[in-house]
Amino acid sequence: WNWMHGRAGAKRLAPTSASREQLHAREGGVAIPHLVPLPLLGRSHRRETTASAAMAAAAAAAEPKTKYDRQLRIWGDQGQAALEKASICLLNCGPTGTEALKNLVLGGIGSVTVVDGSKVEQSDLGNNFLLDEGCLGQSRAKSICSFLQELNDAVKAKYVEESPATMIDTNPSFFSQFTVVLATQLPESSLLKLDSICRSANIVLVAARSYGLTGLVRVSIKEHCVIESKPDHSLDDLRLHNPWPELKQFAKSIDICDKDPVVHKHTPYIVILVRLAEKWADAHDGQLPSTRQEKREFKVHDLLGLLADKLNRFLWSLTKLLFLSGPNSSPYA
Repeated sequence: WNWMHGRAGAKRLAPTSASREQLHAREGGVAIPHLVPLPLLGRSHRRETTASAAMAAAAAAAEPKTKYDRQLRIWGDQGQAALEKASICLLNCGPTGTEALKNLVLGGIGSVTVVDGSKVEQSDLGNNFLLDEGCLGQSRAKSICSFLQELNDAVKAKYVEESPATMIDTNPSFFSQFTVVLATQLPESSLLKLDSICRSANIVLVAARSYGLTGLVRVSIKEHCVIESKPDHSLDDLRLHNPWPELKQFAKSIDICDKDPVVHKHTPYIVILVRLAEKWADAHDGQLPSTRQEKREFKVHDLLGLLADKLNRFLWSLTKLLFLSGPNSSPYA
C-alpha cells in the first residue's frame, strides 16, 4: 500500500495483477509494485456493507421456508429437515426413476446420484420428459442430472456412467453412502443381491418396475420402530395432584363465586381447577377422581356446572345491555 505523491486527498493504491516484469520497477535496487487507485472506504460505507451482508444472510435463511412453504404445512420443519439430509441413489434413469427423482428434487432432497451406463437413444425422447434431441448420443445419466439441477439448484446432483448390475456385482460398498436406494427396471437376480447389500447396511431399498400403464413398487427395510413425538401438543403439568403452598394460598384468595364480571375476566383457569379439585377431594376422603366414571362426574357436575353459571351470567348481562337500556341512556352507565 502507498500514497501517491503524498498530496492531500490522495487515493489509496493497490498492486495490479500484471505480469512480474510489468509489476515491479527497480528503484535503488528495491522492487516497487506499480499501484492503481482504490476508493477510500469510510465508516458509513462499512456500516452499509455490514447491513447489506446481514440482510442477505437473513434472506438466505428465510428462502427455504418460502420455497417449501406448502409442504412445510404438511410435514413441518422436522420432516423437511429429514428430507434435506437424505441422499438418494437412482439405478437406471428411465421414465419411472426420472419421474420419482424429479419429485424429490422439487421437494428439496439433500443430494441425488444417478447410476446409468446407457446413452440417450431415439426411443428415450418419447417417454422421458427430461430429455430432448440435443441429448441424443450423450450419457443418459449426465443429461438427466443436468436437467434435474435446473429444477432446484440447491440440490446436489451427481452421476456415474456405469451399468447398475455391474455396480452391484463389483462395488457393493458404493451403496453404503446413501439413505435410500431407488432401483428401477432391474432384473430379479440383481435386485436380490442389492436387497442383501442394503439390509446389511440398514439402507432403505425401493424397487419399482413399470409396464406401460401398470407397475409395482416394493419397499424393503428391516423392521423398526418409529416414534413421532409431538411436544407442541403435550399436556402441561398443572400440579393439581400436589399444588405447592403458594399456589394453594393464591387460589384461596380468589372468590370464584364472585358475580363481578371483572373478577371473572382476571381469574386464571388454573385457579378454578385447583379450587374444584380441592372441593372434590373434600367430598371424597381427600382423593382426586381416578376412574373414568369419577372423571366424568368431575367434568359434568363440577367444572361444567361452574361454566354454565358463568354462561348464565353472561347471557343476563347481554340481555340487560340490549333490552333494558333506555333509548337515550348509555348501556355502560
